[in-house]
Amino acid sequence: MSEELDTDVLDDVVSRLLTERCTPDVVRQAETDGGFAPSVWESLGEAGLPWVSIDESAGGSGGTPAQALRLLHHAGRAAAPVPLAETGFLAGWLLAGAGLEVGQQPTTVAVGTPADEVALTVSDGTHRLDAALHRVPWGRFVDDVVLLADLDGRPQVVRAPVADAEVAPDRNVAGEPRDTLTFRSVAVDAGRVAAAADGVDADALLRRGALARAALMAGAMERASELAVEHATTRHQFGRPIARFQAVQQHLVIAAEEAQLAVMAAAVAARQMADVPSAFAAATAKIVAGDGSRVVTKRSHQVHGAMGMTQEHELHLRTRRLWAWEAEFGHTEQWRRRLGADVFEAGPDALWPRIASGLTA
Repeated sequence: MSEELDTDVLDDVVSRLLTERCTPDVVRQAETDGGFAPSVWESLGEAGLPWVSIDESAGGSGGTPAQALRLLHHAGRAAAPVPLAETGFLAGWLLAGAGLEVGQQPTTVAVGTPADEVALTVSDGTHRLDAALHRVPWGRFVDDVVLLADLDGRPQVVRAPVADAEVAPDRNVAGEPRDTLTFRSVAVDAGRVAAAADGVDADALLRRGALARAALMAGAMERASELAVEHATTRHQFGRPIARFQAVQQHLVIAAEEAQLAVMAAAVAARQMADVPSAFAAATAKIVAGDGSRVVTKRSHQVHGAMGMTQEHELHLRTRRLWAWEAEFGHTEQWRRRLGADVFEAGPDALWPRIASGLTA
């Protein structure tokens, strides 16, 4: 893949691959097995898809951040139980920016929860890591976790082997692994530590992570809305499809509107980002996705009735992920407060230009 990769071709490839390899039965089995689907990962990895947006010179597949976010949109549609966002768009980005090896295996990233504790020291030329990393996505299923650690006042990118950590397994409401990794004075090879790229810090990672989750959510919302339409057009009551009833039509229209708003917000933010999305772009995409996910979840389940919550139906595979992803890399309410604070700090003269311009579609 190169930076000239055709987005339409990429859309077609990943859509067909996930449709064939990431079926609802595969997702259910992954949840039973701990939350990871090796067969799905192998298919994505063979095509080089996890590393889209990482320069080929750094070991990636080329392409742009916007194209990587399109991949995440499709992964959200399919409820793909793999660390696609973490491996390339987040961990790969940190590693490539620091000049470290990106690798070709599933990798995760420390998301930086308030409970995390990280200390990196150097003694006699040896780096030592003491850290407690919480809610690490797919922590037990990857070889390395990439994290940011301060050393002499500058952020460092650390690629820490999970084999050196104590692992406490956990999962989110969607059944995805969210583990605690504890490193106790672990020696880290010099080739696994380097200064972060200029402008890369914990807040930059938070913003990039928020946009990644917004893209996943947009895809899941879009598919949940489609499932509601499919159900309403095939389910009959009183001799006609329930989609013919005005109340049901209202649910379908509102869910579809909210899903497409989230798709547009993520797409516009992606198109305007270079390396790190602005705080305004990240906040906007995450807020629109968070608010919309509640509406889509409610409306789509109302259309399905109790059927949508059964294990046999695939709707809950999306809606449970929407509940989980809304809280990751900053909850909707946290981003709403941050956006308000940024607008307030900019002052009254900047208010109208921000309202009038915002993110240009």
